[in-house]
Amino acid sequence: MLDTSQVFHININCTDLDRSLAFYRLLGFREVINFNSDGGGPEVSDVLGDPVLGPALGMPSNARARARMLMLGDNPRSARLDLIEWIEPKAEGAAYPHLAHVGIARICFRVGNVADAWQQLTDAGAAPFTEPVLIEMGGSRQKFFCAKDPDGVVVEFMEFLKN
Repeated sequence: MLDTSQVFHININCTDLDRSLAFYRLLGFREVINFNSDGGGPEVSDVLGDPVLGPALGMPSNARARARMLMLGDNPRSARLDLIEWIEPKAEGAAYPHLAHVGIARICFRVGNVADAWQQLTDAGAAPFTEPVLIEMGGSRQKFFCAKDPDGVVVEFMEFLKN
């Protein structure tokens, strides 16, 4: 068995990095790495400045992208979001039209108050699928709702309630 201890980051490809950054900042994420900033370099770079990274990711060696690493809170071991806008080759396709597809289908964030989260996202122009709903699962009670990020990735928000 591999010695896997935590999720370090989740990559989300986007079509407009600035638009996606605004959405995830609304959720409380902060930028911890600007992969395209080397003290005056171009905003769009080769794959994050390392010629071996493209092929290691299964991408061409001449791939170019804009990318940021985001994190919640100040714990250096927190899971991170890796947002990438592929310039060359250009990102293609679209997010899954519904959740019954193979692969990562959605990302769930724990929130302190799901009603507040729903209101803030709605006020910012997001269109949640429903208002927060109450469920009982796994021996606990939760309220949750889902919405899509600017590129259609399903994002879930869950508040755990005391029994």
